[in-house]
Amino acid sequence: FGKFDYNLKESDHYLVEAKTLFEYKQYLLALNALQQSDRHFKLIIPNLESAKRHNKNTSPRQEILKQASQKHVDVLIELESKLPSEFTWTPEKSKPTIIDFKQALDKSIKIRSEVL
Repeated sequence: FGKFDYNLKESDHYLVEAKTLFEYKQYLLALNALQQSDRHFKLIIPNLESAKRHNKNTSPRQEILKQASQKHVDVLIELESKLPSEFTWTPEKSKPTIIDFKQALDKSIKIRSEVL
């Protein structure tokens, strides 16, 4: 359960960080934070499955996970409505890169929707 709590808190933390960075148009840092949030969120289910295998009651944690997942999806949908579908990032002395926000946000929503 310790790993469950840790990964959920980290996923929450990085999602808040991503949302803030998107609002300040720090798109590359925001995408990195979103990917970190996704990584931690993906680790939550194996943590619960491991606890189940050890005959632990996971029902309360499953409910917490469903609520957190729904809140994450709500935040991601809100971000999706505020951001352009893609952005062209042009670093100094380098070629421009197109960042596909829609694809990244859809992937994050899908990861969290699998829990619901």
